[in-house]
Amino acid sequence: MENIFEDVSDYIVVINENKIIKFCNIKFAEKLNYKKEEVIDMNLEDDLLCNSKLFCNIKDSYKLLNENDNIYSFRSKEKGIKSFIGKVYKTKWNNEEAYLIRFNPNEYDDKDKNDNIINKLDRDLKLAVNKYERAEAKISVLLNTTTDLLGFIDKNGRIIRFSQEWHKCLGWTEDDLKNIAWQDLFHPDEKDEVIARARASKMNGNLCEGTNRCRCKNGEYKIIYWKAIYVYDLGIFVGSGSDITEEKKYESESKKV
Repeated sequence: MENIFEDVSDYIVVINENKIIKFCNIKFAEKLNYKKEEVIDMNLEDDLLCNSKLFCNIKDSYKLLNENDNIYSFRSKEKGIKSFIGKVYKTKWNNEEAYLIRFNPNEYDDKDKNDNIINKLDRDLKLAVNKYERAEAKISVLLNTTTDLLGFIDKNGRIIRFSQEWHKCLGWTEDDLKNIAWQDLFHPDEKDEVIARARASKMNGNLCEGTNRCRCKNGEYKIIYWKAIYVYDLGIFVGSGSDITEEKKYESESKKV
C-alpha cells in the first residue's frame, strides 16, 4: 500500500488516534525539507501543524474535516510556513484505527480562495448558532411549561437542565439539583435497581422506566413513575417523571375495603 501512495501526485499522511504520523509519502516530507524517516513518528499536531486546533479531537472532528476542504499550515524544517488544502478520511493502518489526510500538492497562497473559505466558515458558523438558538428556545419553553419532572443528566450524573416541577413537586431548588447526583434522589433500597436499568438502557439504546420512591427536600418520599433514554449524540440522559403518590395511596386503600 505504501508504494501506491508514493506514486500519487497528492501529499499523503497517515496518523493514528494519538496523531502520531505512521506514514507519509516522500513528496510530503521533501516539501517540508525533511527526510521521510524524520517525519515518521512525529506528532502531526505538536511538531508540524500551525493550525492544530483542526485536530483538537480527531475522533469527533474527522467527519467535519472530511466533509470540507480545509487549509492546513505546516512548519517546514527551516521554520517556514507552507499551506495546503486537504481532506481527512478514516481508515485502518496495520490493523490500527487511523486517519489518512490527502493534500493538494499546490501550495496554498490564493487570497481570494482564502476569503471564500473564511466566508463559508462564517456562514456555516452563523447557521449552526441559529440552529442551536432555535433548539435552546424550544427546550426552554418545554422546561417552563411541562407538568412533568423533566431533566437532562450529563455523563457525570449531574442534572444539568430541569423543569420547574422539580421544585413544585419535590421541593428541590436549582442550586440543590446542580449539586446532587441523580441516583441520590431515589430511595436507598431502590437506588441500585434504578442504576442497573439506566446502565442497561445506555448499552442497548432502549427506553428504561420504573416506579420508585424519590426523595423530597424535606426528607419525605413521593412515588414517581419515570422514563429515561440515553442520547448518544449528546452524551446525556433525558428523563421525565410524574408524581403518582396519590394514585398509589388510593389503590392501596381500595384493596383494604
